[in-house]
This record gives sequence, C-alpha cells and structure tokens, in this order.
Amino acid sequence: METAPTIGSWYESDDGQAFVVTAFDEAGGVIEIMYADGGVDSLDLDTWSGMDLREIESPEDWSGSLG
Repeated sequence: METAPTIGSWYESDDGQAFVVTAFDEAGGVIEIMYADGGVDSLDLDTWSGMDLREIESPEDWSGSLG
C-alpha cells in the first residue's frame, strides 16, 4: 500500500481481515494494529507497503476501545 498508516483509520486486507491502526512510530518503522476481534499485532513499514489494503469504515460489530 502506498498510503502511510493513519492512527484511528480502519483497513481491510485482501484476505478480509479488518483492523484499525492504533499507533505508528515513523522513526522506528513500526505500526501497531488491532483486529476487529480484539487481537493485536505490529507490522513493519516494509510489510505495510507490500500489503493490498483498502481503507474502510469501522465494522458494525466493533466493540473494542482505543482508550
């Protein structure tokens, strides 16, 4: 994906995984994400750039919290 990750924005991968960006350390090249099911993960910028993502609205069944 050519777009920089935006904290608070939701994305969907080509395999249907929906997630929100919770943190982006540009200097360290690390993106923290939370999946719609509550799971968390981190990605590096190279992985992010290679992903086929589309920005989406937050899922209807989303009940997680960023706070």
